[in-house]
Amino acid sequence: MEKAQLPRGLTIVGDRAYDDDKLRGRIEELRRRHCFTRKSRRKGKRSMNLSPYRKRFRIENCFCRLKRWTSVATRRDKLAPLFLSLVTFAAVIYWLI
Repeated sequence: MEKAQLPRGLTIVGDRAYDDDKLRGRIEELRRRHCFTRKSRRKGKRSMNLSPYRKRFRIENCFCRLKRWTSVATRRDKLAPLFLSLVTFAAVIYWLI
């Protein structure tokens, strides 16, 4: 990616799979921030801002909960308004629980 394509102040967040020196170097070369958890086999400590990672974790959990509804996971409703209404209904149900 080119510098012009990434907005300013962008923090790239990912899980352990993205903890790689080449990727970290490329992101730092583009002068952007990154937030990846450290792989267990990696030596040394790296500081990490937990705030963006916690937000990512919440969003990931939201998608996991929505996928418990088989109609959402398989997208049985092919029309976008019907699918959106089902996703909204499932989100409201989880919000009320």
